[in-house]
This record gives sequence, structure tokens and C-alpha cells, in this order.
Amino acid sequence: MSRLRLTSLRSPSSWCRKKCSRLRLAFLTLFYNDHLSWNYAFDTAMEPLLWTVDLFARAIGPAFVVAVIALTAAVVAIAYLIGLPYYWGKSKPLTCVLVALGNYLLVNIVFHYWKALVSGPGYPPERALVKQVRPELSLTFESLTKQRAILYIYIRYI
Repeated sequence: MSRLRLTSLRSPSSWCRKKCSRLRLAFLTLFYNDHLSWNYAFDTAMEPLLWTVDLFARAIGPAFVVAVIALTAAVVAIAYLIGLPYYWGKSKPLTCVLVALGNYLLVNIVFHYWKALVSGPGYPPERALVKQVRPELSLTFESLTKQRAILYIYIRYI
């Protein structure tokens, strides 16, 4: 009579574990990447969102412009409706200084936002392109170093 081996009598769970282990090994062998990190995975996951933003940037831009205008108007309205009466009751000179400062900041915000809307992206206005005048130095460190190197080569090989 032949002797039965105990290893040939496997339970179904060990068979399943072994198959899963082999399947995992095959998967990792085919798809392993040593350069994979959480940053790379995050960048890969965020790429469709960036494509969407790039695709709809033309439509999103005016919506953001409206949002900035509405939020600025809301802040100014709250400052005049709530802040002005409150500070007027506390100190009139302080209120005058705060109103002057607030209006100055508001004019700057409106002016710079308007200039950003009107000017094209990446192109400054023509009058801003002024030629920069730099004094020309006859003997700079770089030219002195080159002259010494040339003189050294000339003396050494003659």
C-alpha cells in the first residue's frame, strides 16, 4: 500500500491563499514601479481636475470676476452699514481717518483690478517697456579674469 503524503491533502483555504499569493506576485511583477510615491499618485489622481479647469477656464474666468466684484461690494456695504455707525459713535476723528484709509484702499483695489481685466495676459503696456540704462564698465571682474587666463596661456605655451 502506498503511503499518503500529508502535503497532498490541502485545505481549500490554503489552496486559495496560495493562488492569491501567486496572483499578487504576478500583478506586482508586471506593474511594480520603484518611483511610485504618494505625491506621484496624488498628481495622477488630480490630473483630470486640472484638465477640467484648463478646459473650462474661459467660462470660469468671468464667474470669478463676478465673484470678486460681489465680494468686494459686500465688504464695502458691511463696512459702511455696520462699521461706520459703530466707529462714529466711538470716535469721530478715528472714523474720518478710517474712512479716508478705506476709500484709498478701495480705489487702489478697483484700479488694479480694472487694469488686470483690461490688459492682456503676459503683455505689459507699451509705455511700461522702457529701455534700461546700465553703465558699461571697461574692466569688469569677468574681463579681468579672461585677460589673465589668456595671458597665462600665452606665456605658458610660448
